[in-house]
Amino acid sequence: MEAQVKATPSSILLVIFIWGAIFSMLTVSQSQQPDPVAAPTQVCIVEMVEVAGIFLAWVIFKQPAEEAIGKDNSSISRFLRLKVKPPIAVRGAAIVMFIAGSFGFAFWATADVLGRYKGYGYSFNTHPILRTIYDRAMGLVPYVTSLDKGTQASIYFAIGVLGLSILLLNRGIGAALKNTLTLYVAPCLIVFEIALWNYAPEDMTWHVTDFLWMGGTADGGFRALDKGGAFLFSNWLVLCVALVLVASRVPWLSLPSMMIWRREVTESP
Repeated sequence: MEAQVKATPSSILLVIFIWGAIFSMLTVSQSQQPDPVAAPTQVCIVEMVEVAGIFLAWVIFKQPAEEAIGKDNSSISRFLRLKVKPPIAVRGAAIVMFIAGSFGFAFWATADVLGRYKGYGYSFNTHPILRTIYDRAMGLVPYVTSLDKGTQASIYFAIGVLGLSILLLNRGIGAALKNTLTLYVAPCLIVFEIALWNYAPEDMTWHVTDFLWMGGTADGGFRALDKGGAFLFSNWLVLCVALVLVASRVPWLSLPSMMIWRREVTESP
């Protein structure tokens, strides 16, 4: 238990990142006062409250849940605990995938954010370095280049995620997935969503991607109504979930659960 709450360089950096994200959000909220179009919809507010409730329940039941998972010897648990050491060639390919995928996602995310409400063409025209990078690198990739820009960003992100997951397999399949999701995917999305909030706040109420729609219309990124009266997968929701995923890695969050369940064990006859 002590190891779970011990301050390590990685945990300190994690806390610094979270506080930096919160400070950035407060700063952006002052400079970009959300208008009726940009403000979270009632559907989104309900979703975020539910996410916060799930996170609170996780904080309370963290210790007994982890103990139960640790004792579980099912085939799925054994599979997730399985440690794999990929060959050097596979690890080398994974490193290339991680770097290339991260660069590709960062490129299109930057172009998207700097385009504001005017699109990628505007960002390329106002920031010539983006056009140069596209002409000399991104635009030379076969097949992917012909796809929608948002789809390209998603593909590159998936490649980066896969590459990092392979590199972390020696820690266990479950640990690799957990670390990749909470220490790479979520932080990247937080940075992107805060930047989007700053440069194009009205886009926060849209689908996080033009293909992530459910019960509504695949609108290609244009504002439209889902069955619930608002986008069910908005950028506000993604920001909320990403923050919760990163916060779940803070080691000190295990203290409340330890105190609650230790007290129950002490008071039991």
